[in-house]
Amino acid sequence: FITYSDLVLSVNGKTSDASEFRSWVKSTQIDDWGFDENPIDALREVLSLDLRSDADKIVVLATDETYSPWMTETAFSDVTDLMASNGIRVHAVTTEDLQGDYGAWVFGTGGRFFDITAPFGDVLDDLSDEITNRYQVRCDTPRPERDNTYRTVTVEVNTGTASGADTGEYFIGGGALRFDPTYAVSKVG
Repeated sequence: FITYSDLVLSVNGKTSDASEFRSWVKSTQIDDWGFDENPIDALREVLSLDLRSDADKIVVLATDETYSPWMTETAFSDVTDLMASNGIRVHAVTTEDLQGDYGAWVFGTGGRFFDITAPFGDVLDDLSDEITNRYQVRCDTPRPERDNTYRTVTVEVNTGTASGADTGEYFIGGGALRFDPTYAVSKVG
């Protein structure tokens, strides 16, 4: 749990104790002064935490202000690369008008936006659903050549109590990977 304003205010690390986490949240001072905020250094601070390499790592950035690039030596564009290369998804709880400011971080790491004006319980429920119902599927193509052809992929899931499968296509062009927009893998079970 990291708090920040124009600089990093506190770093509480991680905990499996819900009471301890609640105490961190309750002790956080939320100022509505309109000061500039510096989430860039707060996100960099995440990298100093002792995170398990096999964990599904997420960051929840909660802010109602835009960032101030002059406050840090880290470039805004570097944050996406830092988070993605360390397997960290950035979710943002913010206002709709700030989604453009933080879109590169959120979409570039596979995160989602949540409405900061919604009841906080609803935000937590949505975030919990996102964390617990997310599947990541990876495959290595048997033909890595970029030969302007469609390839077919079948995904099968079996949880022991439920199972399902779907087939879709992806296109390997001369310079880009494009997915058929009608293809979707959905939650099973």
